[in-house]
Amino acid sequence: MTGDAFSGNGAASLLLGYAASGSVGYTADPFFQWLYYAPWVQDDIKVARRLTLNFGLRWDITTPVTERFNELDRDFFASQVNPISSQINQTAFSGMKVYGGIGFVGQNGLPRSPYNIDLKDFQPRIGAAYQIGAKTVLRGGWGIFDIMRTDTGQTSGFSQSTPFVGTQDSGRTPFNTISNPFPTGLLQPAGASTGMSTFLGQGVTFVNPAVRNPYVHQFSFGIQRELPGNMSVEASYVGSRTLRALTSKSIDYLSLANLALGDSTQGGNPNYLNAQVPNPFQNLVPGTTINGATISRSQSLLPFPEFTGVTENNLNTGKIWYNSLQVSLQKRYSHGLAFAANYNFSKNISAISYLNSQDAAPTRSLTAFDRPQRLAFSPIYELPFGPGRLFLRSKNGVLKRLVGGWQVNVSVVFQSGAPMSEPSSVTVLGDPRLASPTWLRMFKTGYIDANGVTHNVLPGEQPVFQIRQPDTLRTTPLYWGNLRDPWGPTYDASLVKNTRIREGMNCQFRFEAFNVDNHPQFAEDPNLTPTSTTFGEIIRGNGQTNAARSLQFGFRFTF
Repeated sequence: MTGDAFSGNGAASLLLGYAASGSVGYTADPFFQWLYYAPWVQDDIKVARRLTLNFGLRWDITTPVTERFNELDRDFFASQVNPISSQINQTAFSGMKVYGGIGFVGQNGLPRSPYNIDLKDFQPRIGAAYQIGAKTVLRGGWGIFDIMRTDTGQTSGFSQSTPFVGTQDSGRTPFNTISNPFPTGLLQPAGASTGMSTFLGQGVTFVNPAVRNPYVHQFSFGIQRELPGNMSVEASYVGSRTLRALTSKSIDYLSLANLALGDSTQGGNPNYLNAQVPNPFQNLVPGTTINGATISRSQSLLPFPEFTGVTENNLNTGKIWYNSLQVSLQKRYSHGLAFAANYNFSKNISAISYLNSQDAAPTRSLTAFDRPQRLAFSPIYELPFGPGRLFLRSKNGVLKRLVGGWQVNVSVVFQSGAPMSEPSSVTVLGDPRLASPTWLRMFKTGYIDANGVTHNVLPGEQPVFQIRQPDTLRTTPLYWGNLRDPWGPTYDASLVKNTRIREGMNCQFRFEAFNVDNHPQFAEDPNLTPTSTTFGEIIRGNGQTNAARSLQFGFRFTF
C-alpha cells in the first residue's frame, strides 16, 4: 500500500481511527395490508352425448394497499402551486410560479392508500368440447383473467441516509473519527412533514392512483385425433390479448415546440437548449444540481423545473398480443417407448414502452422473448433387456438386476433466436440484413455521422443508419422485425438404472448431462453503438448466455 503527500496511507488512517467514507441509513419498516376476495361460480353442462359446455364467472376484489403508519405517497398534484414559489426572487423572476408536488396518504384529506379501489374485475369463462367421431374431438374456449397487482406504491421521504464526513479539505486533515462517526446525530426522514416540497431539486416517482388490474383475454380452438400405436395428435390456435398492461412514463418533458428550438433539422439551434440561464432556485435547494446561479435552458422550460424528473408508474396504457399455431404429437407408453413432440409457430407483440416522453401512446414492437418457431422433442425409452424384454430374458437373480431396468431420456429443443434490439441513437435508412452474417458483423454497419461523413460502408452496400441529431425524437422501434440474435439447438439427456432389490426395496442410479454437445450460445445483442469499432459485432468475450455442459450423478434408495 502506498500513499502520497495529501492522501496518506490507508492502513495508517485505519489504525488512527479515521475513515474515508461511509453512511448509516434509516430505512422505513413498513407494515402493508391487502384484503382479497374472490367469489366465483362454475358449472359443467352435458348438453348432449357428444357436447359438453363449461361456464364460469369470477369476481376479484383487492382492497387498495394500506400501511399501518401511513408511510406512503399519494399522487402528484400537477396543477397545484409548489410552496417553493413563495421563495423565488420576484424582482428577478417577476410573477414566476412553479407547480406540482407529491402528496401523502392520510394527509390533507387524502385516503390511506395510494390507490383507488376497483370493483369491476369480473372474469367470465366459457368452454366447449364436441366429439365428432369415436377418435376425434373439437375443443375451444375463451376467458378473461385478471393480473392481480401486489405493488405497494412509493415510500419517498420515509427513509434517510446520513453520510459520514471523513474530511472537509479533500483528505488533508481528518474531520470525524470511527469512535464517534456522527457527532451531530443521525438525519431523520422528513416523512410527510414537508408536503409538496419533498425532494425538490431531485427526481420524483409516483404511482397512478386510478390504476386498474391488467386483464387477459385467453382463447383457443383445436382438434385432437387418436392415432394407431397409442398416439394422438392435436392442432390448436391459441391466442391472447392483454389489455390495461402497466407502463411508466415521464411527465416532466419538453414540449414538441420547445424541443424544436434545439433541433437543427427544424431550424433550431443545437446549443440553444444547453445554454445556461439565470436560476430562479439559486440557493433554495442545497445539495442538488439545480442550486447554482444558473441552470440549463432545457431545465427551465420543463413543466416542473423544480424537479430533475417526474415519472408516473402504473399507467394502464399498455397492450400485448399473442397468436400461435400449436401442434403436438404424443405417444403413450407401450413397448418401452413414450414421447412428446410439440411445435409452436407464434408471434408476440407488445406496446408497453414509450419511445419518447412526448409520445401519446406506447410504441408497438415485438417482445424481447418472441420466438416465432419452437420444436421440442422428448422421448423416453426403456432398453429391451431383462425379464419380460426382447433380449437377455434370464431370470437369474444377479443377471436380471444388472441388465434390466435401464432407461434413456432425451430432451431436444430447436427454436428461433430472440429479436435483436435496434440502436436508439440513429435513423434507419435501409435494410440492415446481410446474406451471410458472422460473429464479427451481424448486420450492415455503414452509417452517416452527425457531420454527414460516411463510415463502415463496404463495396456494394449503402449506409443503413444515420446518427440522430440532438433534441430529436426517436423513431426506431425497440426491436428489429427481421434481425434476430443467434441461437442453436439444446440437447439434454439422462441414463437411469432402476433396480428392484426385493419387495418394497428399490434403488435408482441416474447419470444426467445438460447441454450435451457443450454448444455455447452467444444470444445477447451485438454492439449497437454506431461509433464503436465493434459496432455490429457479437462480443463473445462477454461469455456465453447459456450454461456450459454439466454432468451429474444421482443415487436414490427407497424402502
